[in-house]
Amino acid sequence: MNSEALICEICGQEARGSHYGAVACRACAAFFRRTGTSKHIKPCSRKKQCKFFKNGFFTCKFCRLQKCFTVGMSSETFQFDRDAYKVREMVQLDRRIPMGSETPLIARNSLGKMAFGFRKIQNEDQIFENLHKIPEFGKTQTLAQWEYYILKMTKWLTYFDDFQKLEQSLQIKMIQGIWSIWKKLERLAAIAMCIRRKLSEETIRKMKNGTLLCNWNQMKIDMSWCSKYSLEELKL
Repeated sequence: MNSEALICEICGQEARGSHYGAVACRACAAFFRRTGTSKHIKPCSRKKQCKFFKNGFFTCKFCRLQKCFTVGMSSETFQFDRDAYKVREMVQLDRRIPMGSETPLIARNSLGKMAFGFRKIQNEDQIFENLHKIPEFGKTQTLAQWEYYILKMTKWLTYFDDFQKLEQSLQIKMIQGIWSIWKKLERLAAIAMCIRRKLSEETIRKMKNGTLLCNWNQMKIDMSWCSKYSLEELKL
């Protein structure tokens, strides 16, 4: 496999994906799972000055746990059982590219094949049948959304024959470079379909070209994790 190896943010060893909000190896993920909500961790006996060895060995559970929190690990996913799914999805990203599309498609040309593939992944989402509202949109929701679009775009690219012929390291770099642009274009297409199906013709006529609708009054937006400015200041 030619893809660049991920490095655990806690111990520096090789990692396979995202665990509880951070890139981590299985050992550190298992440690955090055991101790993340524990109230029986002994305080550091070295005044929080413990060294982290390059071989991944830790002499102090307290300092190891603090580093887990520092790099962004959170125990919130424990009760919802979401992280196991996310880890599997991250591993699928690494495996999905060389495996190709999960459903073979036949088309007259590459463009037609990609169009069929795009419609297929759109239908799988069923975004119009299962709409739901969330009370708050913050760091967790943002990162989950980014992960969703990266995986979705990667799945779509598996229908692109020429992309499949590239070295996997180059495929990964391309995904890193274009996923945010693809996300915006895909969202515009999805919103256009949603507007056409859910809003009245009168509402559509009143909309300006390129306008996206969002009911800010019914959703709490938390930007504190990525900006020092308040939401009101960012709106100016």
